[in-house]
Amino acid sequence: MRAVVLSTRLAESDAGRPQLTALRTLVDRPILQHVFEQAVRQGAREIDVVLCDRPEDVRALLGDGRRWGVTLRYHLARDPARPVAAIQRAARGVREAIMLASGDCLVPAWVPGPGAVTTVFCTPAEAGAAATWSGLACLTPKLVDEMPADLDEDELGAWLIARAHEHGAVRAVHTRLSTRTAVAWVAAQRAALEGELPGLLLGGREVEPGVWVGRGAQIHPSAQLSAPVWIGEDARIEREAVIGPGSVVGAGAIIDAGARVESSLVMPGSYLGESVELSESVVDSGVLTHARLGATVAIADPFLVGTVRPRRAQRREARVVSRVLAGLLLACASPVVLLARAWQGLRGRPTSASPPRPSLGDLVGRVLPGLWAVVRGDVRLVGVTPRDAGALAAVPEPWREACSNSPVGLITEPMVQLEVGAPVQAVAMADACYAVSRSRRHDAWLVGRYLSVALASPFGTGRRRPAAA
Repeated sequence: MRAVVLSTRLAESDAGRPQLTALRTLVDRPILQHVFEQAVRQGAREIDVVLCDRPEDVRALLGDGRRWGVTLRYHLARDPARPVAAIQRAARGVREAIMLASGDCLVPAWVPGPGAVTTVFCTPAEAGAAATWSGLACLTPKLVDEMPADLDEDELGAWLIARAHEHGAVRAVHTRLSTRTAVAWVAAQRAALEGELPGLLLGGREVEPGVWVGRGAQIHPSAQLSAPVWIGEDARIEREAVIGPGSVVGAGAIIDAGARVESSLVMPGSYLGESVELSESVVDSGVLTHARLGATVAIADPFLVGTVRPRRAQRREARVVSRVLAGLLLACASPVVLLARAWQGLRGRPTSASPPRPSLGDLVGRVLPGLWAVVRGDVRLVGVTPRDAGALAAVPEPWREACSNSPVGLITEPMVQLEVGAPVQAVAMADACYAVSRSRRHDAWLVGRYLSVALASPFGTGRRRPAAA
């Protein structure tokens, strides 16, 4: 059997970069991958993917198909709203049954029998409305050739139903998981966890009925998990948090103390703040989508909704950029660094535990000699304030994890933003704020701000008097 999968529909609304609905997550992976794997389980050994918008994202997800043991081909639709011409190119020369599947819908698995004819799977007709295409059909090559080329996907579904009534069969599908709308996307998570779609494969370990926990997840003993719920790898659930029912927490996400998540999806790498209540919503880093209202909002406060840390590739890139930049600065300032080393040995290191003031003395005596540690990878050019075990224990608990899990830097947020002598709580809060919202642009701003203040204070000693109480 040959399979043709459509992945051309853009999300209705996103606060950031537009995303294909086929790439929206269903529990532990994009729904397009679930559709692809279902086609493999149904016997497809050759799969054609029709794509237009974001083709690079689809290719990055599916690759060349070798991991599933199938032959995979891509067909770029010239008009993303009308994929029929690309479907016909994919089916050219095929003589066997063709399974046509929409990449953002999942229905129960179906295996065609010998000599299968045109069969279109539809959702039951509601009062006053006609039946709609479920996103799955078994077609003959002749029917594919007869498709009008100017149909969009919705019109194609209606045309298939009409032709199936004339020359084939129409079967009702009572379970359909979809990511086309925010409401359907959120509802699909719970339906998948409750087992409404037999044969759906989910990652993680089912520690008790309806509760899946991924490898490396940390769950506080006082946290409550109400089935059905899925916790991804390396996710962290803090004390007295309440998760579920019908909720999914993605890999690496953090749910802070006292937060409540019900019938919602927290995407990988996202942060939900202390005592925040989430219902019927999707959180993706700093963007919140409420399903029932259909509203998407970018949250400016990283302590309510934010990003835990950049993705692995971004972290690796930031580390490389930091080390290369430090190496260039070190090469340019090597004579000054040697003099600073000698002067530092005679003068001794400052003993103040407060963040130093940006000044020429601090730049020459601490930052420039410290570039070698950045080149070695021991610290970052920009990061959080270094702390030993005692100093870390003094950091208030809401910010301790963010401070301890972030790289230490020569230049820090408190150093630029706060006065010397600022309270420990203020320093920790500034570091935590940097940890959950850091970016290359903000790092560049901190470096520029530090240098501008340091070069404007040529006679600074590296400290300043404490701020007035």
